[in-house]
Amino acid sequence: MGVVVPFPAARHRGRITKTASYMASISRDHAEKHLSEQLRRLVASLEKKGIEPDTIERERSAYNAAVRAAVWRLIILRGAS
Repeated sequence: MGVVVPFPAARHRGRITKTASYMASISRDHAEKHLSEQLRRLVASLEKKGIEPDTIERERSAYNAAVRAAVWRLIILRGAS
């Protein structure tokens, strides 16, 4: 039976929006480093809580995708203005 994560990282809209907004405002290299650090912290937090590695990887991947999608939305909307 799988582990249910009560607050999936990809649903943390405030944190996703904040991270994406920051990433959209800086250089690509710095943005990638920032996202890597955010993902590292997420993984460390889930490991500390005793979450299984497969679940951690799913959470990391979902959060990564959510942030990247939010960055693209910001870039596209900025270009449409």
